[in-house]
Amino acid sequence: MVILIALLLRLTHVLVYCSVVSLIVILLFYLKYTVYVGPILEYASSVWSPHFIEYINSIENVQPHFTKRISSITELPYLERLAVMDLEPLELRRIKTDLTMYFKVYNNLSALPSDYLPCDNSVRTYHSRRKCEYIIQPFCRTQLFANDFFNRCVSCFNGLPESVVSSKTVAECKRRLSEVDLSSVLKYNCNNSTGYT
Repeated sequence: MVILIALLLRLTHVLVYCSVVSLIVILLFYLKYTVYVGPILEYASSVWSPHFIEYINSIENVQPHFTKRISSITELPYLERLAVMDLEPLELRRIKTDLTMYFKVYNNLSALPSDYLPCDNSVRTYHSRRKCEYIIQPFCRTQLFANDFFNRCVSCFNGLPESVVSSKTVAECKRRLSEVDLSSVLKYNCNNSTGYT
């Protein structure tokens, strides 16, 4: 019961759109999605994360389809439905998962040795005041390894604010990462009028 009350408090902004009955329906769909569907779509995404736009779209289309099934918010655009449901686009969640994994490897908090991510603090870019080391982008002759986990988010990780990279714990990193706008990194533009429906 405590969990349901916590979820209701988390989804209080939904009351603007819906009646109490539809709020319960939204809560039930939210629970179904976050318990059964979401974990399947996000399991081990650091290993299998797609880089072709057609695959990104085919995975992302699960979420709009699921949120359209809620009759009280069917007419809302995709991003507004996500806001009502307190969800993020799946591609953004995969990028945040990758960046969190980079943070764990960078700070020796995972089973992977930190030398998998070669670092250099002499690299100077527009973040020249940053005290943390930068991860060196490996050179890839072919596209085979260019979208590998150790290559695909290096520039994104190097572009993060120092407050995120220098976090003390993984939970603090995730909290600070949620405050960073990563929309420029997304391959699919959710704000596009021809985007998800």
